[in-house]
Amino acid sequence: MIRHSEKELSLRIDTKNNRISIHRYTLAQIGDPKFIHFGFHPETMSLIVLGTWADARRAIRVHFVKSGAFYVYSKPLFDGIRVVCPFYQEPGSYLLRGKRIKSIPAISFSLRDIIEEAATEEE
Repeated sequence: MIRHSEKELSLRIDTKNNRISIHRYTLAQIGDPKFIHFGFHPETMSLIVLGTWADARRAIRVHFVKSGAFYVYSKPLFDGIRVVCPFYQEPGSYLLRGKRIKSIPAISFSLRDIIEEAATEEE
């Protein structure tokens, strides 16, 4: 697995298990939200993680595991990602580095700028 700085905005996409992993530091940079929403910006091919503190419809509750990560499992989300980003068809693990959106509690992750990780045993 590719190691990255604990102080960078990042998430991992695991297409084999339909899982997105977001590290605690990444969410701390948008104010430690209690919930998140995912969005997609088609022009920039970016996945947006928007933090919120309200239990709104379709909000995903943030719950960290001991490793300090937050996991989201969603086959429908991945099916949508695969439609617009065909390079995610193969099972694999990908690291994405994000950029903070200053005007709102959100981080943008380009689905084009991926770092493919070597296959590893299940953690």
